[in-house]
Amino acid sequence: MNTLLLAALLGCPPTGSAPVEPAAVPAAPHGDTPMANCLANWSMGKGDSVLSEQRALPGADWFDFASGYSAAAIDATHTPVKATATITVNGGPVLFFTSDGAQAVVDSRVFSDLTVVDVTALSAGTSAKVGTVIGREKLGLRPLVDFLVRSDAVRTWAHIGSEVCLVSASDAEPVWRAELTGEHTYFTNRENHGALSFVVEVAADGTITVTGR
Repeated sequence: MNTLLLAALLGCPPTGSAPVEPAAVPAAPHGDTPMANCLANWSMGKGDSVLSEQRALPGADWFDFASGYSAAAIDATHTPVKATATITVNGGPVLFFTSDGAQAVVDSRVFSDLTVVDVTALSAGTSAKVGTVIGREKLGLRPLVDFLVRSDAVRTWAHIGSEVCLVSASDAEPVWRAELTGEHTYFTNRENHGALSFVVEVAADGTITVTGR
């Protein structure tokens, strides 16, 4: 049989010809690489989290993530949390460490007490209340979602980190709605990747609710 014909039938290059290189596969988004078709995206992890920032302060370290942030009257003894310092209301940040560094609290003029919702463990169709934003128009939907993700009030990772994508955001009345997807990475006896899909809704009275999808 002709050598060229035999090579074509076997799917191999003919003898003496250069090997055919496989096509390059683009790397998956990682770190600060923007995820496709996102209105905004976040790379969350140990390096710049509220937890790691607190552990760098003098005094006792948190054993684990905060389970919530109490609302407090902010004064000169409070220190703004760097992880969320760019998210402001009336020119001021909204998340602070107490003077002893033992707690992180939110400005009571902006938020009620907030309860952390771990979306890595939130099943589809299950809803959980985070708390209330006082006068939602003062902050706006996109900055609010930014704060919830960066502060880990809506926690998108459990061990290593996460990549989060804001798919849609609507501030139409009466309920504001933002849809987010992504992936978080964690270890058991090997590296694992879990999908994230959830909705953040803000009612007219400022109630913030997260629902798994």
